[in-house]
Amino acid sequence: MPRANHEHQIQCAIVEFWNLRGRRDLELRAVPNGGLRNPVTARRLKAEGVRPGTPDMFVVLPNGRTGWIEIKTPKGRLTDEQKEFARKVLNLGHEWAVVKDLKDAQIVLAMWGALRGIREAAE
Repeated sequence: MPRANHEHQIQCAIVEFWNLRGRRDLELRAVPNGGLRNPVTARRLKAEGVRPGTPDMFVVLPNGRTGWIEIKTPKGRLTDEQKEFARKVLNLGHEWAVVKDLKDAQIVLAMWGALRGIREAAE
């Protein structure tokens, strides 16, 4: 299975899980910065601020924090730009994690306090 397709499946599973268990007072969003683009679109997006290294998803957390999620395949490696982004946001007091499957994402979201309890999820 191509890497992008596998990452897509992981990301879709995270969104599905979020819809079931994510705190309703928080926001999970995707950053559509990947994929093939023609040169005109690529130049336009770059001018609009699309930059290499930006993670795949983010969660707006309490107290002015943001949690950034980079999705990788089990064999995936971080680029230098991704490592630099992680360093910067962590130094600024935000959260950042790389996840390689849904279970990783569940653990990270729980650690960040972004999930509802069992009783809340049933509401």
